[in-house]
Amino acid sequence: MKVLVTGGSGFIGSHLIKELSKEHEVINYDIKEGYDILNKEQLNSLENIDCVFHLAADPDVKSSINPSNCFEKNVIGSYNVLEFVRKKNIKNLAFTSSCTVYRQGIDLKEDSPLEPVSNYGASKAAIEMFISSYSHAYGINATIVRFANVYGKGSTHGVMYDFYQKLKKNPDKLEILGNGLQKKSYIHVTDAVKGLITAWKNTKGLEVYNIGHDEWTSVNEIAKEIISALKLNPKISYTGGSKGWAGDISKIRLNINKIKSTGWKPEVSFKQGIKEYINSLNSLTALSNP
Repeated sequence: MKVLVTGGSGFIGSHLIKELSKEHEVINYDIKEGYDILNKEQLNSLENIDCVFHLAADPDVKSSINPSNCFEKNVIGSYNVLEFVRKKNIKNLAFTSSCTVYRQGIDLKEDSPLEPVSNYGASKAAIEMFISSYSHAYGINATIVRFANVYGKGSTHGVMYDFYQKLKKNPDKLEILGNGLQKKSYIHVTDAVKGLITAWKNTKGLEVYNIGHDEWTSVNEIAKEIISALKLNPKISYTGGSKGWAGDISKIRLNINKIKSTGWKPEVSFKQGIKEYINSLNSLTALSNP
């Protein structure tokens, strides 16, 4: 099968291409490779594509407080991808959405109401609705996966990366946004990618899957693990409030029973995963400071 992966040079995309390439011919359609989902002519020049995994997006939830930061790439760019799929009569599509399409809560299922509180979450929810209509109107097998917070080797976004960078800059103090009690589901990138491929293989028509972990972790617990891994003893301060920034979700845990019913389950524990992630960041730091 000839598979197109948009955003294939990104954090999750690079791991996905590595896995898909074991069985399929894969094209990496990424801005770093000179490809742009905002360029319709460039997209439409591609031929003989059997399936599209659409990952390309502006992933920064914080900066999406300025809606122009995510609307063009996440919404208009995704619309261009959908039109490409329709015009080329491609019958298989997988889209990486996000838990940010929900508001907050525990045991959130795929049929829970969508109520995003960030512009990033709104952009993902908007494309989910378009995918639904395209699937029904044009007979496309469409997989939507709503990821929990994905972390692991190659990640340069999120609270873990922010804490690491802050402590490398100043190992004597760590400022935590909010009150540190924010609690969310995190999933290692290797588990996330295997879950995405499993969901895709089990889709006929339109299917939505939550992909996360049964564990969930507070910001304070993340700080503790990173401080321990770096063998530091910083003074911790808090900015206060139940949220770290505008659009933050203070508590969220996904119900993952649907994807687990396919036989998939998360294999990397949080403690194991965060140690591997910190080791990968330490390796990069060592390489940049020989």
